[in-house]
Amino acid sequence: MTNLPNKDLFRVSEVAEYFSVTPRCIYTWIKKDYLEIEKINGISRIPRESILKCRFNKQEFPIQK
Repeated sequence: MTNLPNKDLFRVSEVAEYFSVTPRCIYTWIKKDYLEIEKINGISRIPRESILKCRFNKQEFPIQK
């Protein structure tokens, strides 16, 4: 995925594809507060704003593949 689709919330797998990393890496970024997460009825979703903020700051943290 080269462009981020125009929607408010994303699944972990979609964010992993966007950054070309594994879902496990995305969960690590969430744990380290690089990405924010919202729980909706117990389901984890990542807000678009968090993804964009992370994209512009990603040189500050290691990308794990």
